[in-house]
Amino acid sequence: MKKNIILISLILASSLGFSQDKEERIKALKVAMITEKLSFSGDEAQSFWPIYNAFQDSNRAMKNAIHEKRKAIDYATLSEADAKSILKEITILSNKRHDLYNEFISDITKVIPAKKVLLLKEAENEFKHKMFEEYKKRKKTGH
Repeated sequence: MKKNIILISLILASSLGFSQDKEERIKALKVAMITEKLSFSGDEAQSFWPIYNAFQDSNRAMKNAIHEKRKAIDYATLSEADAKSILKEITILSNKRHDLYNEFISDITKVIPAKKVLLLKEAENEFKHKMFEEYKKRKKTGH
């Protein structure tokens, strides 16, 4: 039954590919995998997804800010004082990301059991692994 749900989700996501961009298809696959792995009840899903999506958006924004900060460094002209300032800013952003994660865990454990929170991390890791394997396979075949 679970394999059928995943298969149907994959087919649906593939068929939606003509009207959605790649990022949306990937997000749909991730949602399907998390939903299947965590076996949400209706109430759990209704409460879980808004919290999860808000966390993902905020976390991505902070991660991108750190990346942009690092990317903008001109190492050829970087002074020690500027380097210290940049490190301080990156550390502050990293700490905010950590605080955001802790807040997410606190919020999410109010709507799903702790075991499902742990399964969520497992599902996310499994999804990343599958995406990486698919990327390697497509790169190898030239798609």
